[in-house]
Amino acid sequence: MELSFLQEKEIAIAEAHGLSQKQIRLLSNGKLNYLQMAVLRQAMEQGTDMKTVRKAARPKLSTEEMAELIDHPEQMNRPFRLPVQVLPAILTVLFAGLLYIAWQYAVYLRRDRLELRSEEITLLCGDVFQPGQYILRYPQYDDLYLPDSFVAEVPESRIAVYRTASGDQKILRIRIYDKQEPVIRIKETPDPDHCMEGLLSASDNADGELKAYVSCRVEGDQIIYSVSDSSGNRAEVSCTYREENEEV
Repeated sequence: MELSFLQEKEIAIAEAHGLSQKQIRLLSNGKLNYLQMAVLRQAMEQGTDMKTVRKAARPKLSTEEMAELIDHPEQMNRPFRLPVQVLPAILTVLFAGLLYIAWQYAVYLRRDRLELRSEEITLLCGDVFQPGQYILRYPQYDDLYLPDSFVAEVPESRIAVYRTASGDQKILRIRIYDKQEPVIRIKETPDPDHCMEGLLSASDNADGELKAYVSCRVEGDQIIYSVSDSSGNRAEVSCTYREENEEV
């Protein structure tokens, strides 16, 4: 660290007064100002032992405090004690802080919290999710942010997040089920030998077009068409046919 002119002057005086290199190195600490250096130099010139001078060479001490420690080295090992008038002030501040924390915690416990009627709900395909229906209570003084409403279209699991401006947050789990059977449409008089030609359409509210998944079978004078959707809902449609040579 580069020394100032006055600091270099103090070192020059120490050299001129015959201080040793060890003593001069102690003075060359750039963190000491020239006044502190002068106090330490004078102490070493007067024969103060290096141990005492080294303990007093603290940059944060004033020159008066340095001189006091050099004159009374026994104070260096004296335990630190707070002034009598400081301790009550510290205790008062700590007690006030504890009372404030306790008051804040009591307010926190008593205030209204965001609560939902349930943590999980079920919907059927076609139902409309209305987020406001599932709120039990919330702080009226706080801004409430609701999840978007939607129409349940396919079987799935979703989550809806409710939160307030103050940081409360609740999650509602939504499970959507499909209980609606597919719809099969057929001709009135299908040909039993080519029964699939009698299939007009097969559709499902969740899966859409299912015509390619329809099967047909002939049982007696009945032609039976059947299909299942991805949720396991099964639909069957049957019709009666007559042989062409059957007498009426």
